[in-house]
Amino acid sequence: MQQRNQELHAQRIALAIKQNLNQVEDGKSYPSIGPDDAKVKIVNFYDYKCGYCHDMAKINQEIIHNNPDIQFIFRDFPILGEASEHLSRFAIAVYEVKPELYTQVHFALLGAKKVSNEQLKLLAEQIGINYSELTTVMAGEQVTKKLKATRSLAEEIGVLGTPAMVINGELIKGGISQEALQAKINQAK
Repeated sequence: MQQRNQELHAQRIALAIKQNLNQVEDGKSYPSIGPDDAKVKIVNFYDYKCGYCHDMAKINQEIIHNNPDIQFIFRDFPILGEASEHLSRFAIAVYEVKPELYTQVHFALLGAKKVSNEQLKLLAEQIGINYSELTTVMAGEQVTKKLKATRSLAEEIGVLGTPAMVINGELIKGGISQEALQAKINQAK
């Protein structure tokens, strides 16, 4: 009975992803690396305060580096409190102001154990963005819309925690090894 329930749940999630695939794989409205017409698309849901997301960041960097023909889409999904949301707002604001700097900021935030407001201000200065302008964007409606849309989408497709990925319509919950992720990419190619 329990196995049957799990199978039905997996089928519901697969159907929800299929029905929302354009939203899931939206690499134009959300930060992304790689060609829009890529055969393989990976959508990464993460929280900057998630330890497992920090571990996955290194794997993701390698996957992106080794697979220039895939599209990797970033979805900020802050679920671990106010500090998580603040960091996501910072990253999304960078994307809104200077989209080409998003991935640099993304991996810098995931590479740090703790990030203070002072460190965010310094990071903004280092990449050439006025921090007070950025804080205005962070509090703005566009950033709020992106966060709400990601939360709603995550709920719809069964993403309850981080890290999570959707690889060509398949939901992967939790961490995954680089080898297993590469195998899924190779299978999808």
